[in-house]
Amino acid sequence: MTINSEVGNGTSVTIYLPRSHRQLTEQRIVEGEPPRGGERVLLVEDNPEVQEVAGMLLEQLGYQVFHAESATVALQFLASGEAVDLVFTDIVMPGGSAPSRAGSSNSVSGSSSAANPKLSGAVMSRGPLS
Repeated sequence: MTINSEVGNGTSVTIYLPRSHRQLTEQRIVEGEPPRGGERVLLVEDNPEVQEVAGMLLEQLGYQVFHAESATVALQFLASGEAVDLVFTDIVMPGGSAPSRAGSSNSVSGSSSAANPKLSGAVMSRGPLS
């Protein structure tokens, strides 16, 4: 690997990989539409731009998306009894994330978990989780 950097011109990185002597195999390309979801997703994100893009992508994949801009709003939504299949939350938000506000990274909310024991959660982060 070589790294060349010049002030005012930028940096270039070159990576040299060894040649493979394996026989090429035919790769099967699957045509058609990607699998589509139909589940109901609660998207918890405090950054409006990230929430908009993530929501749009989830909707394009067929998911019904509910939006919450904070853990507090998400927990209020879940307490309202609205059924969701997945909570997709930013792990780092002012005031805490939905999992941390519920007191456990394994349970989004004690009341929602009791109402829906199959409720799943997924977290996203723009940096280390430590």
